[in-house]
Amino acid sequence: WAGALGVAFKLNDQWNLYGNISRGFFFPQLRSVGFQDPGDPSPGAPLPYEPETINQVEVGVKWLGERFNTTAGIFFNELEDRQNVDFVDDGMGGVQEISFEQSTETTGIEVTGSWLIVDWLTLDGNVTYQNAEFTKNDQDSTFVGNQPRRQPEWLANAGLFFNLAGWDASLYLNHVGDNYANDSNTV
Repeated sequence: WAGALGVAFKLNDQWNLYGNISRGFFFPQLRSVGFQDPGDPSPGAPLPYEPETINQVEVGVKWLGERFNTTAGIFFNELEDRQNVDFVDDGMGGVQEISFEQSTETTGIEVTGSWLIVDWLTLDGNVTYQNAEFTKNDQDSTFVGNQPRRQPEWLANAGLFFNLAGWDASLYLNHVGDNYANDSNTV
């Protein structure tokens, strides 16, 4: 099953509380589905495939002022049975495709803000801290507890937005914190 539910509660003209909960699925990719070997009773038949589910929960607060607004929220994401596909050197000049399941949990906090400096210039930004870790890794169970590759703890961005007399422009600055290039957290 899949679904989403969101609620908001207006405390007054400036403050709101909100919450969201959802469950969904990743659409399977053909390359992540395994097939039986030629020597098996049904060669070429697809192997059993577990759905890749994602569960998400977020709660937070929003504040809306005349020239400034901000949000702050905490979140939890659970990704179950994700089909990961790695392409590795086979040692003979070719590439081998390896498919395996992984599950992860992530908790974090995100803060956003937007300040209308003058009517034609706005400063926007956000900061996210997340703690992500494997809860399952069929490739190597010693990776459980490790940080998934390409998942930094810190993300941030800021942007200056100009809009005057039919002209607009923007300048962005992004920060991506340190992150690993492999699931063993060695690179």
